[in-house]
Amino acid sequence: MLAPIWLPLAALPFTFSLTQASHPQYRLSLSQTACNFSHPVSLPHEHPTKSFWTHGTPNANPLAREGSRGSLTTDVDIAIIGSGITGIGAAVHLVNILNALDMGMNVVVLEARDFCSGATGRNGGHLTPSIYQSIRSNAAKYGISDAIRGLAIENHTADNIVSFIKSYGVENDVDLVYSQHIDLFFTEEEEKNAKADYDAAKLAGIGIDGIDFLSGDQTAELYGPRVASVRYSGHNLWPLKAVTHFFQVAQKKFAGLAHPSKLTLHTHTPVTAIYPITPSHNISLPRRWKLSTPRGEVHAHTIIHATNAYAPYLLPFLTPTQGRDGIVPTRGQVIATRAGVTMDELQSPSYSANNGYEYWFPRPVNETNEHPLVILGGGRETATPGLERGVTDDSVINMKVSKTLREFLPKVYPSGWFPAGREPDMEWTGIMGYTESGSPFVGPVIDPVTGGRIDGQYIAAGYTGHGMPRAYGCAEALVQIVMSDILDKTWEAPEWFPRYFLTTSRPFSMSITEESMEPDVGQ
Repeated sequence: MLAPIWLPLAALPFTFSLTQASHPQYRLSLSQTACNFSHPVSLPHEHPTKSFWTHGTPNANPLAREGSRGSLTTDVDIAIIGSGITGIGAAVHLVNILNALDMGMNVVVLEARDFCSGATGRNGGHLTPSIYQSIRSNAAKYGISDAIRGLAIENHTADNIVSFIKSYGVENDVDLVYSQHIDLFFTEEEEKNAKADYDAAKLAGIGIDGIDFLSGDQTAELYGPRVASVRYSGHNLWPLKAVTHFFQVAQKKFAGLAHPSKLTLHTHTPVTAIYPITPSHNISLPRRWKLSTPRGEVHAHTIIHATNAYAPYLLPFLTPTQGRDGIVPTRGQVIATRAGVTMDELQSPSYSANNGYEYWFPRPVNETNEHPLVILGGGRETATPGLERGVTDDSVINMKVSKTLREFLPKVYPSGWFPAGREPDMEWTGIMGYTESGSPFVGPVIDPVTGGRIDGQYIAAGYTGHGMPRAYGCAEALVQIVMSDILDKTWEAPEWFPRYFLTTSRPFSMSITEESMEPDVGQ
């Protein structure tokens, strides 16, 4: 048997072209340079806080422990690690391609905890694409064509998710809300930057109708908060329920393919290591990887890493270093709190404020005279000094952030709309995957030593807290890449897909010196 290539950092030989590389202290220094980690990235915590999406109602997560007992699927064409919107989205897009090509495959989804219990099952519930935001900075870094694509993928993703939900008639099941989104400007600088991006988007020819900049008085009259704002269309939904429908539809489609195929889910089956194996050539897609789990081994031809913040656990070279982007686990925090006014007065828009640090929306109600439950996330800016970077423990909450979240809405809205001192109904944390560039990694996994592709390993991860309007589209592009490689075809990127998301377009090779191991001052 060949030696393992990827293990968690604590067990990894980590053989670089440096003699010190296998020393544990060297690995610790390496991880600290860019992200202030005090420990290697772990597997997801076994007992996370309970989110509204996973535990807000009875049987909110019917697939929670699906496939966690009984026999393990041990031989597949494709293994998907992670059951959030990326992993299950990949399964949806894959079965659609297989159906179009009249092909069949056996696919397994391996999840460390309950189904969809990572960031997708713990987020703020928004599905609002960027319309003009960050176009100037992205144009400066990547050129205007790719900056436009950076907006296009979000609209493509949101439109496709909404279209999927509508096509199966499950809008009510997933609490899909068609509404407006409002960005509140707490400073003149925020408003100035937003208007500059808006003007740049117009100049670039982007269709941005339906965007209204409101004065503080206008915002107060319409919505309550007395600050300037901008209003545009947006959605919110119950993310876990949407992904549950995605899986159920994909599983049924796999079973209906013309060639024998199957989509299997195994929850509570963490992948702890990946090894190369000698391919057997008696099948069309030779098995070349072995995935180790506490329940046994899974042999696969292709692996898709859809683990977002936890990707560096199996791919530790995704920990960032100076001059090389990577993925940093970053803990977010959310509360579900009851408004002091009815939905008639509060209305249904979703919001963000404080440069996006805080974001919230009222949950749907049966009667407009009900006091809605409001989902509010954020507060991370008060979690000094590290802003929760490098934290993978979502089994606890941060008390500084709790205080910030409890005080936020009473300060933003008129007196009585959110009574001060009211305790939330629920509070939870979740782990996001942040990158220094702000862009996800999409494409083949790149060998950190050679800079070349590692055959049969692919990734879509690192959404920097903005996964809902990007992950499903990234999964679509990733599956196209996977199938192009399997069929030995050249992949042509869709016009809506930003090239700077690609793993093949960013610095990945190791160039480690003693100087590069020094931590950044003030980071």
